[in-house]
Amino acid sequence: MMHIDFYGKNIDLTPALKQYVEEKLGRLEKYAQTISYAKVTFERSKHHRRGEIATAHIQLTTPKGEVSAKEEAFDFRAAVDLVQEKLERQFGKKTK
Repeated sequence: MMHIDFYGKNIDLTPALKQYVEEKLGRLEKYAQTISYAKVTFERSKHHRRGEIATAHIQLTTPKGEVSAKEEAFDFRAAVDLVQEKLERQFGKKTK
C-alpha cells in the first residue's frame, strides 16, 4: 500500500478530489505493484489569455526509481486523467 501526500497551491483540497486521485493511482499499481510513495501537487493559476489553469503534478517512488508527470487542464480531474495516462505510458516503457 502506498503512502500519498497531497499539496495544494491556491486551492482547497477536497476529500472528493483526494479520493479521485487515490482511485487513479490505484489503477497504476498493476504496472508497478511496488509504488511505495506518491506526492501529489495541485496548483491553480491564471493565464493572461486562457483564464484559470489547473495543474496536477504526481511523483511516484518505486524500488527502481522515481517516475513523475505534470499536466495542465481547465479542471483538476481532467489534469489528473492526463497525468495518469502519461504515467501509464512511462510504466509501459519501463516494463519492456
